[in-house]
Amino acid sequence: MQQICDEVGETDEDRDEMLLQIDQECLDVYKRKVAQAVKSRAHLLQALADAKVEFSRLLSALGDKT
Repeated sequence: MQQICDEVGETDEDRDEMLLQIDQECLDVYKRKVAQAVKSRAHLLQALADAKVEFSRLLSALGDKT
């Protein structure tokens, strides 16, 4: 990174600012991915709970008919 900045004439301060900006962008992406994973997990847990309820209803219906 230092070599690239030297070649294009960027100062150390410019380089540091660029690195901070990249760090912040990476953190923002990470936070979005975590939020997306939390939502996906909640959705999957709800789908599992719904499936368990449906399974119990089916077992109950089969039990009533036998």
